[in-house]
Amino acid sequence: MARILYVDDDEALADMVRETLQRAGYDVATDGDTERVLKGFARDPDRYDVAILDHLMPRMKGLELAQWLLLNRRDLPILLVTGYPDLISLEEAKGAGIREVLMKPLTRQALFAALDRALVSGSEPRPSPFPQG
Repeated sequence: MARILYVDDDEALADMVRETLQRAGYDVATDGDTERVLKGFARDPDRYDVAILDHLMPRMKGLELAQWLLLNRRDLPILLVTGYPDLISLEEAKGAGIREVLMKPLTRQALFAALDRALVSGSEPRPSPFPQG
């Protein structure tokens, strides 16, 4: 069973995504506090198989969090979720090691397809094209 870290400051959305992924058989931890995420990840960087991060959060952008996570574990597949594609370029995301950029509203189909690709061993980082749906 794949272990997923989902970070989003929108608690209702995080709960919905967690429930959706758990029903599909994933082990999911959600958190909206990037400081808590940093501390927990530092204690156990191998705990998760993939991280899904919201791009716009109050204390730290998802891109910054992704860079920190990857400094501590280079092979962690990271998916970035945004509702504002103009605030991050695909090149910037790819350069930061993000596997894919997913657009909000996030559909089940897009989420599960991106997770499948992220969990494939040895796949190259590749942001998905805008828009998705």
